[in-house]
Amino acid sequence: MPELGLKTGFANASTIRIPFTAKIRESEKPAAEGVVALNLTRRSDAVSASVTHAIVGPAGDDPFTDDTRLAKADRELNALYHDLLKRLRPAEQESLQSEERTWIEQREKQAADIKPDYHENNRIPRDQTLRRLTEERIAELRKRAASVGKK
Repeated sequence: MPELGLKTGFANASTIRIPFTAKIRESEKPAAEGVVALNLTRRSDAVSASVTHAIVGPAGDDPFTDDTRLAKADRELNALYHDLLKRLRPAEQESLQSEERTWIEQREKQAADIKPDYHENNRIPRDQTLRRLTEERIAELRKRAASVGKK
């Protein structure tokens, strides 16, 4: 089952998010809805799942959109970065690597500073911030790659 995460475009192969609706047993009326995140691990004899967190609130039509977009942007950034790195001279490679490390630290700090939303959870706005910053970095690296191609 850990492979399911990669096949569906999640951030990693061991995390899956599933929409849920909790109902009141006596009346079958919905009491809450949201998304639960499960961490999947392979044991010698079976697969185990543990709840890492639950986000209570309307799941919407596609509760996985932010995860999918972030994972796609991250894959695109990594591919672009590695392609650009191959095309640079050694001194420029070192400069880009240092710049990328600094950018990653700043991105993580900005995302960690996001205040929780009304459900006292910052995962969704954090993922949106990570995606936005990643997409901005993609644009920067594309410009640099275009200028390297012209040299």
